[in-house]
Amino acid sequence: MLRRFAPAVPLLLVLIATAFGTLLRAEVLVERYGSVDHPWWARVLTQNLAPLAEPLHPSAFRWHRVDQPYVGGDPIAYLQYGREMRNFYQAHVREPMYRAVTRMWLWLMANQDVAVSFASASGSILTIVLVYFLGSAMVSRAAGVVLSFIIAIEYDLISWSVDGWRDDLFMAAATLSAWAFLRCRREPSLINAAIVGVATASACLTRVTALTFVVPTLIWLLFDDPSHPPRQRVKAVAVAATVCAILVAPYLINCARETGDPFYAINYHTTYYRRGEGLPSEKPMGVVGYVRAKLAAKPVATFDTAVGGLFVHPFTNKWRGIWVPQVAVILSWLSIVGLV
Repeated sequence: MLRRFAPAVPLLLVLIATAFGTLLRAEVLVERYGSVDHPWWARVLTQNLAPLAEPLHPSAFRWHRVDQPYVGGDPIAYLQYGREMRNFYQAHVREPMYRAVTRMWLWLMANQDVAVSFASASGSILTIVLVYFLGSAMVSRAAGVVLSFIIAIEYDLISWSVDGWRDDLFMAAATLSAWAFLRCRREPSLINAAIVGVATASACLTRVTALTFVVPTLIWLLFDDPSHPPRQRVKAVAVAATVCAILVAPYLINCARETGDPFYAINYHTTYYRRGEGLPSEKPMGVVGYVRAKLAAKPVATFDTAVGGLFVHPFTNKWRGIWVPQVAVILSWLSIVGLV
């Protein structure tokens, strides 16, 4: 009898991790932005269920009230973009996936601003489930369960999850893409290749810069596993790239038609960087031109900034929120090993 139900145990544990992570995120939502009185399910979640999380985490975990919600960053803009969204593939300064998710939550939440918190939190909660499948594909189902609980309880992930940023949705899309790549590497079938195409398209339509990991990984799949015939691998990569291109291309084409730049969502934002550095920002400048100018003016400083951003900053501003501090240190080092 026990053997019959053994395969269901990991999934049950992942459901527990997901429910626990949802409670923790609901608590942060209430602490920061207050409870929600409608619709009914949001009222139950924020007024009845969220308080249950307080005795279930370290007392040091506290979140302060936000007096002016969503002001001063992208979240307030995403509320505007979600309300103004005409169609999924319209040319826009922001990629469509998170705008569409925000619009969906605005509909579910009767057009309340708190919808953008639910949009970002949904990406964070989805990652709790997706990381189980990724861990199972990489190591084992037990490892996947452990990863799910880590994502569910990590302080920084909980803290940022309800603030309305698109990073949580991109985290989910990147996790889904990694899982799909592993499946296709193990068995380069047409179905697995199509899954790769859909997963990577979701990442690109959340952030076009996802191409920086999508393209190299597709190329890597051509050579990584010699146990499968080269023709099978080539066919799988071709299908994955085609599906991804079909799903992403309409957005890039519309941007090119209306703005003259298919990568408008990337290049537009050099305006903010130049303005922040006190540089002239009236004229448009692409990312390549921006980086080239910085390398020409201050090559050493630019290289130092890039190295710090890739290899130092990610390990100094994270790993503080695991409940046992010693585990946080171990995980940070393991992540460095994994990066190598």
